[in-house]
Amino acid sequence: MATITEGVNRWSFSSLLLYLLVVLMAIPMVYPFVYTISTSFLPVSEMFKFPPQIIPHRPTIEHYIKLIKEQNILLYTFNTIFWVVTSLVLTTFFNSLAGFVFAKYEFRYKKELFAFLLGTMMVPTTAMLVPSYLVLLKLRMVNNYWGLIIPGITSAFNIFMMRQYMLSIPTELMDAARTDGCSEFGLYWRVGIPLSKPILGTSALLHAMGTWNEYMWPAVILRSENLYPLAVKVANLNDIVHRTDFGLLAAAAAWMTFPFLLLFIIFNRQFIEGFTNSITE
Repeated sequence: MATITEGVNRWSFSSLLLYLLVVLMAIPMVYPFVYTISTSFLPVSEMFKFPPQIIPHRPTIEHYIKLIKEQNILLYTFNTIFWVVTSLVLTTFFNSLAGFVFAKYEFRYKKELFAFLLGTMMVPTTAMLVPSYLVLLKLRMVNNYWGLIIPGITSAFNIFMMRQYMLSIPTELMDAARTDGCSEFGLYWRVGIPLSKPILGTSALLHAMGTWNEYMWPAVILRSENLYPLAVKVANLNDIVHRTDFGLLAAAAAWMTFPFLLLFIIFNRQFIEGFTNSITE
């Protein structure tokens, strides 16, 4: 009995230390975000008080009103949503299709092609900016949405995750579907996709977050301000207002953060499940 009690106490103490360590590590990452959200609701008169206020005494939404009325943030939000949704549909289809082929089919030079695909992950994105821009310039895709969407519809990392997860799909199930007259594309659509929903959700969330926060490529490829996504607009706010409006910047940062914070809170279980399953396969 004493041994069991000691084991429980030891487990509780070690768990307490682990949780304490996690909390201490989380504070430096969570505090700037909480402070940004708080600042977005602070009136200017309270913004520079010391010590900094985490909970506003007189919360206001004046910075958000200014963001909507003066900076037309709804237009840039629509631009970003359109970009994210369109590229998400295309990239989910092509990445999952490529992952399914690499996982469940045998063909010549399969290993070499997959190794080359993984090798592209080591090429810095900045090294591809000029070549990609020149190609799209020849194709007349500069300063339009297609120039934003097409270069990002495939991702080596997402294909790798899809392939790793789809290795777990039983080959016998595919053989049974072939016996019933299912086509090869039907195998992907009716067998591969339904059995890969966790990794599809994880891949979609990762891609959507990356696209939502992307700054460099839109800043290079777009010239018309009315086509800008949120990331470019928020980065240019200082130049537009000609001074540092901390309340406006905090509201813009919070505006960009809220959608995916809510999505992660709602779907965090599926996200973690899909990611860990793809790694452990």
